[in-house]
Amino acid sequence: MAFSVCLASLTDNGLFDAISQGSADPTIAEFLQLPLNAPIAHVHRSAVDQNGTIVFIGDGIYRGDVVRLDIKLK
Repeated sequence: MAFSVCLASLTDNGLFDAISQGSADPTIAEFLQLPLNAPIAHVHRSAVDQNGTIVFIGDGIYRGDVVRLDIKLK
């Protein structure tokens, strides 16, 4: 089962994270030193400037045991 969370910046400064969970395939498991099918987090980050120009796009894969979300709710 996978889930997705989209976090918009609280200051509305053009930062965006999309986080989804999955499981480690053989390549990722070896690279991250995890068992096969261990939980992992896929993170897609982007940022735009005040003119709407994309200034950063990044994708990362993180071990599931080191991902933590802190969200302030209004």
